[in-house]
Amino acid sequence: MREHTPGPWHTHGTAIHAQYRYAGRKHHHHVAEVSPLVSAEAHGDIGTPEANARLIAAAPELLRALKRIAEVRAGSPWAEGMAGIARAAIAKAEGRTP
Repeated sequence: MREHTPGPWHTHGTAIHAQYRYAGRKHHHHVAEVSPLVSAEAHGDIGTPEANARLIAAAPELLRALKRIAEVRAGSPWAEGMAGIARAAIAKAEGRTP
């Protein structure tokens, strides 16, 4: 599997962009676009596409946090359960079977 576009990602309405530096200059890379028509029809709330875009834009940071949680070995059933949930979400994000 190829790696995802490095974060951080930012939103502009329903568009998600990554910002990076190349040759000393800032550049923007279009990562994704959330379709307002599908979301508005499905949920009847025009604000939903922007909320979905914000959630998607947080994905690199969320994945990084989940990887840290998955490493926890506190010994308690609760901590082990949370680490298992984190590992399953990481597998999904990486295109693997949990």
